[in-house]
Amino acid sequence: MDRTDPGRVALVVLTGNGLTLALRVQQGLETDTHIYASERALKTRSAAVGTNAITSFDSLGSALAQLWESHDQLVLFFALGAAIRLLAPLLRDKHRDPGVVVIDDASNFAISTISGHAGGANDLARRCARLLGAIPVITTASDVHHTLSVDLLAETMGWRIADPSQITTVSASIINGEPVAILQDAGPRDWWDSAYPWPANLIRINALDEVTSATFAALLIISDRRIEDVPNGLPTVIYRPPSLILGIGCRRGVPFAALDTFIKTTVLAHDLAFESIAVLASADLKADEVALQQLSRRYSWRFETYPIEALQAVTTIATPSERVQRLIGTPSVSEAAALLSAHNGQLIVPKHKGEGMTLAIARKENGR
Repeated sequence: MDRTDPGRVALVVLTGNGLTLALRVQQGLETDTHIYASERALKTRSAAVGTNAITSFDSLGSALAQLWESHDQLVLFFALGAAIRLLAPLLRDKHRDPGVVVIDDASNFAISTISGHAGGANDLARRCARLLGAIPVITTASDVHHTLSVDLLAETMGWRIADPSQITTVSASIINGEPVAILQDAGPRDWWDSAYPWPANLIRINALDEVTSATFAALLIISDRRIEDVPNGLPTVIYRPPSLILGIGCRRGVPFAALDTFIKTTVLAHDLAFESIAVLASADLKADEVALQQLSRRYSWRFETYPIEALQAVTTIATPSERVQRLIGTPSVSEAAALLSAHNGQLIVPKHKGEGMTLAIARKENGR
């Protein structure tokens, strides 16, 4: 469940043997990988370098400081102690630091050192180990116990966490083997890595009334609904899968503020989570509507539009409109567009009317 897209990877070497190892890793990773080598390493392995693009450096500390800002992951081919001393002043937090792997000069070990989950160093260490015949060293508790990583699950599935303040507490309960309840009513359910058995202390439940602080140490909720009745004092993490689709119909030139307020009011009235909105859908003739484009940019929603013929083909319309049929040739815009973008999902809020605008909300099947 580690991050599999490494982005830009820097391979940093000090010795000739380290350069030989880095060339093997560079060839095997098949990603945007560049080697940074000391002048001494280049001199001792000039024949092995061939036509590979390698950047030389004089000062290791200065080179690392620059690579820290410009690359997503670093693989350092020198001693772990030296790496720790050099990188310590650069550390910020696991969500911003690059993933770092340290490999010894004899390629015995590939050690995930910094940002094992968030920076993808755990997965990178395993990949480098396979290429070099080394032993991957992973110390992240959820990995060594083959259990759930609370923050990595959100990153892997593309889910938002409503309030991250409880991540550490809930994670500790999971790792310590304490009973943790999981309530899921949205999003795909196949998120567990089937290569490992389901952890016995993670217990799926069907309703919040099954949860008490006497029976569970923590709670995980995967939902696109508003959650207001979490048991008092129970550490809880709420995931918001991107499962909701807004279908919009509106008059030409509708103000952004009016449409924004209408959406928020409607979502709130139906006890849905604003953070789970993923797509804004409408008719092709609204593709240039300024307010819709502004909404898409403001909230990072995909903006999808459909030709009249596609909207006409949707037959499961809850509230067709004769007026819309006369004006543009289809009995529905908001409901039909929402259902099209939901890919055979469920219409959970039929057409709701505002001043010069309509809104329908659909849920993607399995939240995908």
